[in-house]
Order: sequence, then structure tokens, then C-alpha cells
Amino acid sequence: MRILRWIVPTLVAVAALLLVPGWASASTVSTDQVTGLEYSATSAVGKFAGTAIGDLPGAFTATVAHAPLDPRPGMSVPITGGSFTLYSRRIITGSFSGGAITLLASPPNCGKETYQVTGTLNRLNTGGSGDVTIILTHLRTQLGARCLTYGARVAGSLKLTT
Repeated sequence: MRILRWIVPTLVAVAALLLVPGWASASTVSTDQVTGLEYSATSAVGKFAGTAIGDLPGAFTATVAHAPLDPRPGMSVPITGGSFTLYSRRIITGSFSGGAITLLASPPNCGKETYQVTGTLNRLNTGGSGDVTIILTHLRTQLGARCLTYGARVAGSLKLTT
């Protein structure tokens, strides 16, 4: 009888915690600083890889599909799709559902070309969503009469709600 006085209230308390919607569906917001490289690019797709430091440290890969880039500073083109994977304490995958790529600067002397990339992530395997905001820097050099991009780096932030 004495054990029932202890077990019944404990079971009721555990059941109440499990049935309260806020406990079962509580979301967590994680923020990381990301850095990396663009290792492949076409006129409509960029592929990136790098590291994340913060709440979910690890490595990431991203493929960003977009409309053809506008060569005029200040002009934006839409992100049309793509995928994202974060390899952290757990693997988080998702899709780009929108966003924009905006040319910030394109020096006429073939200097570093910079873009702001803001992407919206959804369909995360955790049930959440996210946002990516990075600066993409194209490293360029003059080669004869041509301006040649020889590398690209990214740096910015990643915010995930899981």
C-alpha cells in the first residue's frame, strides 16, 4: 500500500509531462558561424563545403540552385532549390525553399567579387526550418584580357530551428 502512494503520483506526473503539447513539441534554435569553399559552380548551381562552429559544430555541404547571376551590383536573383546537410552530433538534412543571391561588388579591375547569399531551409529531417546568410567571395585575377575566377570562399551564419 505504501508503494502505491509513491508509484501512482509518479506515474501521473510522468503522464502529464508527456501529454502537455509544449513539452512534446518544444523546438530548439541553434546558431553557428560557417566558413568554407565553393568547390564547383555553373551558371545555375553552386556547391559548397565547410565547417560550422557554435551550437551544432561540425561540417556542412550545400548545393544551391539559382537563376543566372545578374552582373549589376545590387541586383538579386532567386534561389530556386538545392540541398543542405550538416554533419554534427546528428546529421541534419534539408532543402532550400527560397532566398536570394545579391551581387554586392564586382570591381572593374578584376578584384574580389562579393555576393550576399540568403537562403531559407525547410523540410529538415528534424521537422524544423532554418536560414543561411553568407558572403560569397570570388577570388579573381587578370589573365590576358580575361578576368578569371580561381577560387571562392564563404563565411556567414546558420540558424536552425529543430
